[in-house]
Amino acid sequence: MKVVHPICAGIDVHKSFMTVAIITTRNNGIYETAVKSFSTMMDDISKAIFWLHENDCHVVVMESTGKYWIPVFNLMEDSFTLTLANPAFTKTFPDNKTDRRDAKWLAELHRLGLVQPSFIPPKHIRELRDLTRYRHKLIRARSAEKSRIYNILTVCNLMLFCRYRYLREVRHEYYACCPTV
Repeated sequence: MKVVHPICAGIDVHKSFMTVAIITTRNNGIYETAVKSFSTMMDDISKAIFWLHENDCHVVVMESTGKYWIPVFNLMEDSFTLTLANPAFTKTFPDNKTDRRDAKWLAELHRLGLVQPSFIPPKHIRELRDLTRYRHKLIRARSAEKSRIYNILTVCNLMLFCRYRYLREVRHEYYACCPTV
C-alpha cells in the first residue's frame, strides 16, 4: 500500500495517561516505531507535544473514547494536523490488546491513509456550542427551582397569587390558607 504520511503519530488516550506511538518511514519503505506514555496532566501533554516536534511529527491521529480525548485535542490542535478516529473503524485484532499496540495500530493505519476522520467543528463553533448548552442547562435549573418553590409554598398551605402566569421577580400577594373557625 502507498504511504500517505511518512511521519505520523497515533495516540491512545485514557483517563490518567496516554500512549503515543510515532512511525517514521524511510525512503525504502521500512518504518521505525517509537512509543512513549505520558500523563494527561498539562505538563505531560506539553512534554508529549515537545517529543512529537522533536521527532518532526506534524500529523497525529487519536481515538475518540469517552471525553478523555478533548483536552488533549484542544491543546494539540494548533500545533498539529489532527485526525480524530472513531474506535469502531479502527478495531484491532482481539488478542492481547494493550495500549502500546493500540497506539501503534492507529499510527500504522494513519500512515497508510486508512483512518476516516470524525467531524470536529472549528474551535469558535465548539466554544459557542458549549456556551449554548450551558445556558440551556441554567435555564432548566432555574425552571426546576421555581417549581420547587411553588411546591414548597403549596405544601405549607401558602398560596401564591401572582399577576403573571409564572413566578417572577414582581409583586406577589401572599396569604395563608387557614381553616375558618
